[in-house]
Amino acid sequence: MSDFLETLKHRMQEAQQKFLAAQQKLNGFQAEFQAAAQEFQAWQTLVKSETAKEEQGKSSPSATPVPAIAATINNKSEGNKTEAVRELLRQHPVGMLPGDIWKQLEPQMGKRAYLYSILKRLKDRGDVRERRGKYFLNPKPEVNQGQGMVQ
Repeated sequence: MSDFLETLKHRMQEAQQKFLAAQQKLNGFQAEFQAAAQEFQAWQTLVKSETAKEEQGKSSPSATPVPAIAATINNKSEGNKTEAVRELLRQHPVGMLPGDIWKQLEPQMGKRAYLYSILKRLKDRGDVRERRGKYFLNPKPEVNQGQGMVQ
């Protein structure tokens, strides 16, 4: 009976080693995935920003293009920061942790505490909801203007 128990213990140790090796691989892949997702989001935000600048330039031909650094400084008004949080939550329907939001918006925000202030204000207004530490954007009801009831 003790030989059998020793065999079981040995096989359990082998299985544990396989498990730990697989877990390390998984952690590496998750880190790689997070880095790739973050890079993609950064590029996506940059393309969106540049597209908006070009469209704005087309609507007012006398406007001169604003350098990216100056645009970032100009985006530091309260409404733009709040809208940036809304837009980021809109892009992540599965919700985001405040730390993840901060990583994305750190260049635009002065202090991290201000992000929490924005999240609280949005939560108080009913624009976002919090569940298990994640913040989710509440969908706004569609308003059908000019459409009457057809009978």
